[in-house]
Amino acid sequence: MTDPSKPAAATRRIEVYDSRGKVIIETEQERYIFDPANAVELANAMLRSATACGVEIKFEVERPKITDKQRAAMITRAVHVMRSLSGRKPEFIATHVVDTVLSGVA
Repeated sequence: MTDPSKPAAATRRIEVYDSRGKVIIETEQERYIFDPANAVELANAMLRSATACGVEIKFEVERPKITDKQRAAMITRAVHVMRSLSGRKPEFIATHVVDTVLSGVA
């Protein structure tokens, strides 16, 4: 294990890639091979440690893209739900509208 009190080398090559169902972390001197589940655990532990060191971690997740046709279909479905549930409590209607719209996106 590297002593954190000693300065690290100025540049160090670290590669992460997959091969034959394994996750590989390779440096200039060593290679580490992980099962995917263990790689996830290592990544989570590294994220927790980085957060504990004061790093703010942000994930950018791509939002699902919907076409104009899908949007129009969801609007039509929402209108039908609202018509069929008229007279009910707004919370009940809102729940059904949201569930209907989300089912169209998923």
